[in-house]
Amino acid sequence: MIDIAIAAEDTPARVQVTRAADAVANASAQDIGRATGSVAGNVALAVAPGAR
Repeated sequence: MIDIAIAAEDTPARVQVTRAADAVANASAQDIGRATGSVAGNVALAVAPGAR
């Protein structure tokens, strides 16, 4: 896991953006739903951190 993070730091931003765009373009409905739920949960925790 750490090796992947180190490799990502050495990867140019344009390559990372291209990979991200490709991943989004090929994402299934289930993948999009998981990402949406994750973002919504993180936003809720950011807005009301003591609500856990």
